Amino acid sequence: MPVSLSNPTLSPNSPAATVLGWLKQAMGLPTAELHIKLRGNILHVLCETPAALDQSAVLLKLVRSLIEGGDDLVRQHYPQVYQLYVYSRLEGNPTPEWTAPIYLNRLERHLAQLVLENQDEADIKATHSLLEKYNQGQSARGVEGGSGAIVLSNLSLARKGDPEAIAWYLSETLSSLDVGVWVSIKAIPGTAHLHRMAIPVGLASRIAGDDGETAADDPAGTDTTISRLWILCEATYSPDPSLIARPTAERLRQLQLTQFKDAVLLLQVRGETKPDWSLRIDLTPPEEMLREWGRWGDTDAIARLLSAAVASWHLGVTSELTNGTLHLICSPQSGDHDTQQAEGLAAQEAVLEALTTPLNDLAPQGIPRAVIYGQAGANATPAWVHYLDLPAAEHSALADTPEYLGQTGDLPAIAFLLTRLLNPSLDDRLATGGQRVQLLRRDGLLHVMVDGPVAPRRRLVAPPINDYLLSLSPMGIEGVRIYGRRSGQSQPAWTFGQDFLTRRRLVPEATPEFTASDSYVNELLVRPDGPVTTAELEAELEEDVALSQWVQDVLTRGRHLLLRSQLLTSATPENLGDGVESLDNLGRSDGFKIAVVWAAVGVLVALQVDWLLGQIITPPSQQAKAEDIAPPLTEPPEPSDPLAEDLAELDWPGSQSSDNGWGEGGFTSDSNGDTAGAESLDTSPSQPIVAINDLVEQASFSSFNSDQMNEKLALYYQRLEQSGPPDVMIVGSSRALRGVDPVALRQELATIGYDNVSIFNFGINGATAQVVDLVIRQVLEPDQLPQLIIWADGARAFNSGRVDATYNAIAASPGYREVADRRAEEVEAAATPGDPTAPGSPETSTGSLPKSYAAMDEWLSGRLATVSAVYSDRDRLKGWFQQRLMVATPTPTGSSEEGLDAAMPEGSTIDFDGFLALSVRFNPATYYQDFARVSGRYDGDYDSFRLEGQQVDAFANLLSFTQEQDIPIVFINTPLTDEYLDDYRRDAEAEFLQHMLKLSTTETGFLFRDFAQLWPDRYDYFSDPSHLNRYGAYQVSSQLGQDPLIAWPRPAAPPAPPALP
Repeated sequence: MPVSLSNPTLSPNSPAATVLGWLKQAMGLPTAELHIKLRGNILHVLCETPAALDQSAVLLKLVRSLIEGGDDLVRQHYPQVYQLYVYSRLEGNPTPEWTAPIYLNRLERHLAQLVLENQDEADIKATHSLLEKYNQGQSARGVEGGSGAIVLSNLSLARKGDPEAIAWYLSETLSSLDVGVWVSIKAIPGTAHLHRMAIPVGLASRIAGDDGETAADDPAGTDTTISRLWILCEATYSPDPSLIARPTAERLRQLQLTQFKDAVLLLQVRGETKPDWSLRIDLTPPEEMLREWGRWGDTDAIARLLSAAVASWHLGVTSELTNGTLHLICSPQSGDHDTQQAEGLAAQEAVLEALTTPLNDLAPQGIPRAVIYGQAGANATPAWVHYLDLPAAEHSALADTPEYLGQTGDLPAIAFLLTRLLNPSLDDRLATGGQRVQLLRRDGLLHVMVDGPVAPRRRLVAPPINDYLLSLSPMGIEGVRIYGRRSGQSQPAWTFGQDFLTRRRLVPEATPEFTASDSYVNELLVRPDGPVTTAELEAELEEDVALSQWVQDVLTRGRHLLLRSQLLTSATPENLGDGVESLDNLGRSDGFKIAVVWAAVGVLVALQVDWLLGQIITPPSQQAKAEDIAPPLTEPPEPSDPLAEDLAELDWPGSQSSDNGWGEGGFTSDSNGDTAGAESLDTSPSQPIVAINDLVEQASFSSFNSDQMNEKLALYYQRLEQSGPPDVMIVGSSRALRGVDPVALRQELATIGYDNVSIFNFGINGATAQVVDLVIRQVLEPDQLPQLIIWADGARAFNSGRVDATYNAIAASPGYREVADRRAEEVEAAATPGDPTAPGSPETSTGSLPKSYAAMDEWLSGRLATVSAVYSDRDRLKGWFQQRLMVATPTPTGSSEEGLDAAMPEGSTIDFDGFLALSVRFNPATYYQDFARVSGRYDGDYDSFRLEGQQVDAFANLLSFTQEQDIPIVFINTPLTDEYLDDYRRDAEAEFLQHMLKLSTTETGFLFRDFAQLWPDRYDYFSDPSHLNRYGAYQVSSQLGQDPLIAWPRPAAPPAPPALP
């Protein structure tokens, strides 16, 4: 592959400059022009000279210098290099005259070959001496050494577990991706867990399991030492794991490294302190995998094992299972000569011995007998036939088929059946390790974990497993929960669940994926089975009559007490007893006296309550100081979830701290690193957080009954004072607040020539079309508006069938009243004197009455503030009551965070651009443990979904206004997950999509972009099922910046400085 070699300006102290100087001296080319470039594990060296170079002479000098110490110099500056690639090129010629690779761990062999080419007897003797020392070193390490110029190849060294050879072997594949490789071998002390799908190897232990229980080979708790191969890859970028996983797994498994249990590959970006992602590779030898499946009676695996046993006779074996009998056809391999065919079939006794011995050792499950045929061709008559009884004919534990064991609920059998289902190609499984299945049964649910070098896709894995288990019908299994991940990840990437039976439960189950939903509520209301007798009906009737009589007595007593107070009178004439006097006999003076007495009592009670509440809210200063000095109490740790712990024990890699870092073999330790952590995703740099509370307190406007509305407005006014209105404003609900990153959008626009575009995110939690219309048309002045509006939201913001709680709260606020008054004054000021609606006209004279009431209300509130002990602390009093009510009110078992006005995460703050950057990643496997899964049919945001109404009217008003102001609107239908889009929400989104597409074709200054189905299963781009996190916001902003249909504004040029006199 041609490599572009640049000629950058090098510092005299840089590693490249040091190596270049040494190379010129080592190659004897002090005047040549040398260039080097590191690519992966290969250092490319280009020599440009006026005249052609002698390849053998130059390489001989270079190899000698490398052997005499230059190798250490190169590795000191480039420790990842295992190969030099030398190019010789004439000056001005674009193509090299010759190229030659030099492997740093095969220098002796290079030297021997170069010496033989130069025919120098002295050099030949020196080479033999070096080779003898090299072979002695190899023998001391337990490796068979060669003699003369023949040494072990890198492939042979790699198969014997040599770290440098393995690194060289892998670098041949990864260097093309500019990925460097280091390898270290590390022994991990711990307990060796038997694979859940494996059964004991020994025949005796399996026969001893006739009672249905199988024992592990090693007793529980036996400590062993497992050798693990660690591979650290360093790159200038973070490549996709799927790009590296399969070729790396194939090459490692081709080495058949029986001395290692597995390998862990860590990829780290150059300059970072911890790996970006990890990959676990199963190094179980292919023969062991075949034996494992052969024990369960897989015919293809048995045929391959037996073919290997008779390969020395040039024979092959094909198999077929019919009615419990295994038919094995032993025939010559294709391409063999007739003499070899005759020899193989003639050696019947030896061939049968080679076949029957492994068959008896395997003891295939559910196969009691076998028939072996010696057959020369596909249509030929068998030369001989042999009948064989297998161990399953004698031992009942081996007689049942895997399918029958699976129906009885045997987990190892189910694991084998599912593994074979997911790995239809045996060649692919042997090459890469295939997709592995691990099982866990809990509370009638079967939890299935599927992992592989490449993350399994849910639509290709979950439905086949679900359908197979449904047809298998294992005993005691009421449902299945399926998880998928890439090998090396600590948490599932996706989940799937299905209940086979109606599960009786009163509370939602605590599983990683599925909690009980509304589907079981009706079951709680069904009457128990059995006929209802007349006696039961009569008893129920008597109970109802007694209850109604008791309620009537309580109501009567209450009415008596109210009438005795003489504040109320009965609307219907009735005899209330002798204790109640008739109010008709009372005169007006008596009634006035009663009213004065009760008013005085009420005032005294109010003052007493006010004083008591003041003492509660404002405790003595000494007590406050004592509480401040007292150390805070630490909350007790939450109890751990047993199921989560069991799932974590399903052979998760890197469970010990020692697995997370490099050790003595070249690894550097990082106790805080997580090798199986989440993958790193692109995002914009974190921005400074604004002291928003101070801004709101200093704001000159009144509250809008919405904390986020107040915060955004205060922040926006600050932006106006500092730099004027932004070029682009992002509006919408929390989907806009979290879903469009101004910094990422600004960076993307800068790449296409729009430099220094000012962008502000005015997203408000819970904002609907009415709220956006209110902000743009009424709250902000025309000179405060941007040049372009990006509206990021979805269908639920246009639902006119639900109650718009956010808008209603704002409309009842003091800030809204100020805005309404200001707009009314502007209308009055703009009216002409002859206008019938001008000030002073009869139509507007009545407007002074509400204002007088408002003034009186303010005056009374001011006087009350001077008397009341709690008026100034009414907000604290409100919080105090809310805390007491929360303690007294039982907390529901689950809450939904998918609402339009969902609560912000604790501790979340916005930056200077108004953007809320959330790093949390949505994981369906754990999210629904804390929040209930809410169907769209019962989601308040989609309640009575319809577009016609106040929301669409508000949007029409806003669109007319922006068209008048020449401000384009671009509406972005933000991405949603497939976990959120059920059938009900899909129908609503489809209706909304059709409506917006129609508007985009008929309205000027309006553009619609649909991103809803952009990443339905990229959960790491979301913070919950319907909201993006900072990584998803980065991707959305990048796509927006690349949209060619959006007319982005160019920032206005700053005013020119005044001319000098």
